[in-house]
Amino acid sequence: MSEAPRQPLCLALDTTTRLTGICLWQGGVLELRRFAPPLTAGAQLLPAVDAMLGARDLKTADLDLVCLANGPGSFTGLRIGLATAKGLVYGGGAALLPLSTLEVLAWQAPVMDAPICPVVEARRGEVFTATYQRRAEGPVLLEAPRRVEIARLADEVPEGAWMIGPAVATQRDAFAIHGPRLALADDADCQLALPWLAQLALRRWAMAGGVDPDELEPDYLFDFTPTPGKARM
Repeated sequence: MSEAPRQPLCLALDTTTRLTGICLWQGGVLELRRFAPPLTAGAQLLPAVDAMLGARDLKTADLDLVCLANGPGSFTGLRIGLATAKGLVYGGGAALLPLSTLEVLAWQAPVMDAPICPVVEARRGEVFTATYQRRAEGPVLLEAPRRVEIARLADEVPEGAWMIGPAVATQRDAFAIHGPRLALADDADCQLALPWLAQLALRRWAMAGGVDPDELEPDYLFDFTPTPGKARM
């Protein structure tokens, strides 16, 4: 009797949101770790990956796929996540696949019959968002990703739209004042779920393969203008 085919070994990582993390997936979650905000996650990612793999006598060369939430989100987090992912695939030979942070949030939404508007904080009372319809095979994009003020977004989205994502958890009052037009996900559902990222990435990889690491850039969604630093004396 022949053995069942080996399940692909996938590492999923997210550094675009406030609570960053990594997940090792092979037919299910092998291990999941969460870290501090993206600004401090950079020093923890690679040691954590080494520890997760080492505990199972695995190396980066055993990874079949490295997938990441590639924005929009924290500028610093995006750079840290992409640099880490590229380092892993260059060093071990795994395929690389980026996914939109907004798309993953839409994919994990616990509804099927309403438009889904994932929201990630963009500062200054604004959010990154898009509109999706969830389907069994994955989210279908209805309105392109954009940056918009919360008050304006609440007036623009379809009635009964399902709002999910980190900005719902941190800006719940700002969304709630718009009353029954919006359905707000529970805080527990608003964190980007790494197992959902891994599963969606594996589906896409099976259909279309990975991307060229040399060509991949973070999805900032708009041009980043650094804040001027203080003049040195």
